[in-house]
Amino acid sequence: MGSLAATICAKVLTPTARVLVVAETEKIAGPGSMYEHADEENDRVEVTQAWGQKFVEETRFPNEIMVRNAYFEWVPAKWIDEYISEIGILDKQSVMDTFLWAKKREEELFSKFMDQNSH
Repeated sequence: MGSLAATICAKVLTPTARVLVVAETEKIAGPGSMYEHADEENDRVEVTQAWGQKFVEETRFPNEIMVRNAYFEWVPAKWIDEYISEIGILDKQSVMDTFLWAKKREEELFSKFMDQNSH
């Protein structure tokens, strides 16, 4: 977490800065707004266990405190210059092509799976 804030700050404060994403292609999200792409939420206990049980029990409003444990967040493509992945360096068009290819393969695979299991 913090990638979106770091990216925006870099681009706004230093417009010539280049932002590179290093990730596996499976992390490529399809087009859409950031609100259409949910953060990857994980068990909040990973965070709260560090506080200790006594702290949690003595907290005045334990049911009113929302603890989130998100590992990754979505960063809009407009803030990114290039992507580095296991298949090489990708520009925005290559990312879109990769997403469309993966989506097509997924649809083919699952349609065959659904056809086999519907008999």
